Amino acid sequence: PEAIGSLLSGRHQATVTDIAFSPGGNLLATSSTDWRIHLWDYTTLTPQQQPIVLSDFDTWVMAIQFSADGKRLIAAGADNTIRVRTIDAAALFDDLKRRVER
Repeated sequence: PEAIGSLLSGRHQATVTDIAFSPGGNLLATSSTDWRIHLWDYTTLTPQQQPIVLSDFDTWVMAIQFSADGKRLIAAGADNTIRVRTIDAAALFDDLKRRVER
């Protein structure tokens, strides 16, 4: 936990409200009062790694949880809404890689 905390420190712009690991153990998600969710490839977590940022929330994200099969991420907002996102880790990280390489 200390190693993870030091690698993730300072990434959100506000207080982290929740941390969730995917059932397969390869993804880590963090939510925050900065109205964002960050997704990390936990197997290759380094200080240089940038997260996939989900930022389409209308308020701060109170809690997050992966579905049992790891294919969805459920997020609860402070405005009493629940959002369910389909998570395809390979596609998300390929998209991020393309953006970084530009």
